[in-house]
Amino acid sequence: MTLSNKLLTSIKKPVFSQLGHEDIEIRRKIILVYLFSTIGFIFLFGFGLSSLLNGNMPIAVFVLASAIVSLINFLVLISTSNYTRASHGVSLIIISLSLFLIVTGGVENTGPLWTYTTIPLILFLQGHKKGLMILLIYLITATLFMFVPSDLHAHDHYSDAFKLRFIASYSALLMMSWVYEYTAHQTYLRWRSVSNLFAEQARTDVLTGISNRRDILEKLEYENLRAERRQEKYTIMLIDVDHFKAINDKYGHDAGDMVLIKIVNIIEDNLFERDLIGRWGGEEFLIVLPDTNLENAESAAEKIRKSINQAVIKYGKNQIAVSISIGLATSDSAYRHNTYMKAADLCLYEAKARGRNCVVSNSIPN
Repeated sequence: MTLSNKLLTSIKKPVFSQLGHEDIEIRRKIILVYLFSTIGFIFLFGFGLSSLLNGNMPIAVFVLASAIVSLINFLVLISTSNYTRASHGVSLIIISLSLFLIVTGGVENTGPLWTYTTIPLILFLQGHKKGLMILLIYLITATLFMFVPSDLHAHDHYSDAFKLRFIASYSALLMMSWVYEYTAHQTYLRWRSVSNLFAEQARTDVLTGISNRRDILEKLEYENLRAERRQEKYTIMLIDVDHFKAINDKYGHDAGDMVLIKIVNIIEDNLFERDLIGRWGGEEFLIVLPDTNLENAESAAEKIRKSINQAVIKYGKNQIAVSISIGLATSDSAYRHNTYMKAADLCLYEAKARGRNCVVSNSIPN
């Protein structure tokens, strides 16, 4: 593994670990901050050392100071993982150095030529809105330094033609870069919207609109970790629609779909906002009740069972009566969600064996 790869591996974890897989734009900014802080430090240090050896003290001092600030900014980013503050630090270094080159003229008045790099960097780091404001303020300030007579600055060495061409070319590049950054940002927002939509669809049951098996299982695993951290109990509720195949055979699959949707609506009406529900299988539903002991879960399950049992679902001229069976299992001090799922499933099996349309709960099996 090369030195650069080792460095990237060591510094990317504390920052990137806080980001989701979809935060591509943020990741790009972090990488740019890292690159500018490292490569910028090397370049500025070399350029400052060269100026020092050539006896150009003002440029040498300012550039070496910028190199040190760049290094500090890099170290702060590693230690704090605050990429926003680090991007502000990079932007400040770029703007300060560019203004310094405008005021002093740099080496043989070529300083302004280096300032074009501020445009893409500032727009990318600060965004098309804030970046445009910063660059406009910078351009106005640079123009004042160039055109306001003063013996304190080297700007009077620029010819009028150079000044006008610099301002015109900088403005043109700023306008084109801003348009590019704006369109790129809009494209990113549209991609993000579509990506979020696909991600939501991948976790949603198409028929009922609730979580699918994958999503509810991930939520269960998260709730298990949360409950363990807070030492709270939670209860798993497995629901199965009684004789659902007979409903499909007698009334058709469209009627069966309507029954499932109606059941989900009734269940959701009897749950708290914090409770989690997902479709576990064809006519099975998994419910997670956070911070709920077995006694309260039994009361909630019985309320759901009665609500569904008393409901009459209309399909055309038919009225379909439905009942459900429910199995319950509550967490213990071990916090093994797979064990609780098995226990709830065994309780559901027992509920069916007892004739269905009932709630069964039990202790965690060995």
